Amino acid sequence: MKALAIKGNRISWPIACACCLAGATEQVATQKTNSTFLLVVTYKKTLTLQVPYCSECAGRVRGHGSMARWVLALVIFWALALGGSLLGALMASVFGPRSTVATLLFPLSCATPFVGTFLFVRHTRQNRPQAAAASHFCGSAPAVRIHSFADEAVTLEVDNEKYAAALRAANP
Repeated sequence: MKALAIKGNRISWPIACACCLAGATEQVATQKTNSTFLLVVTYKKTLTLQVPYCSECAGRVRGHGSMARWVLALVIFWALALGGSLLGALMASVFGPRSTVATLLFPLSCATPFVGTFLFVRHTRQNRPQAAAASHFCGSAPAVRIHSFADEAVTLEVDNEKYAAALRAANP
């Protein structure tokens, strides 16, 4: 990781992907908020930058830190838990609480949310985008992050050393 200070409030971006240096086709926003507490008021200033990425790396960066899949896993878990409980209650009311069918189906109805959630998480992990074998892939985290900013300069953290050099050359 390389820290890069750029003077001014305008940044010229190289037309390469910040992760793999392929041709950039998309932009992904990165932002930082500075907060200052002034007695009874909090003053917040946010800087948002559009960082260029190729479409493959942009998809990984957008998915980084996304809680959507974990929220979905939790929703699936509770839906299956509710469905399993209702199925267990239905079987107990139809066949009686001491019947063989209710005794066999109750443990299955309790295991349903765990099995369903496990299968969902396994499927999500197996089907996530993978880096190309020969790329200079820097991970699923954003390759360029804002470390700090003020009116006169922006300090960026850049994971790819070659991209940092190109960014430095574009912003002398």
